Amino acid sequence: MKLSTHIKHLRILKEPFAQARGLRFSTLTKDEAVLFSLPTPTRYGTLVDMLFVFIDLGIIWLDEHKKIIDKR
Repeated sequence: MKLSTHIKHLRILKEPFAQARGLRFSTLTKDEAVLFSLPTPTRYGTLVDMLFVFIDLGIIWLDEHKKIIDKR
């Protein structure tokens, strides 16, 4: 997985409705990223629904110290 070091736009999704909608019918530019703020720093119990998401994604999970703890 290659992560861009030139992210210019970051969307932070905190509310459950925004997280449920996620990236459905959306596009991202190469300098754009989306952050899902979740209550626990683990991928277990986290559902990543790709229904109607037509872009390739790299997904990483960070802990409270911004350390990568998992990726898909």
